[in-house]
Amino acid sequence: MRYIAEQLFEPAVAQNWLLRLLEFLELKLTTFPKKFPQYRESKYRIVVYRNDVIIYEVDEGNATVYIDLACTKGRNIDHLLKLHFDVDDSFEYE
Repeated sequence: MRYIAEQLFEPAVAQNWLLRLLEFLELKLTTFPKKFPQYRESKYRIVVYRNDVIIYEVDEGNATVYIDLACTKGRNIDHLLKLHFDVDDSFEYE
C-alpha cells in the first residue's frame, strides 16, 4: 500500500486495494483460518489474492489472525520474512 500511495502517488488506488484485500481476508480467514497451506513448514501460512501474496499466522489461543506480509507475486518471500521478522536461518533464499 505504501508503494502505491507514495511511489506511484496514487493514494486513492492504495486505499481501494487495501479495502478489497481486507474484505477478501475477512471472507476467507474468519471461519477457517488454517484453510490455506503453511509456508515451508513454518508458523506462517500463505494465500494468494489477485497479484499479491499474503503471509499470515494464526494464534488459536486468542482466536486471532495476524497478517505479517503482503507483497506482489514474484518477490522473494524468504528474504522479506528474514528482513522484517525474526525468522530462523532455516529459510533459504532462492
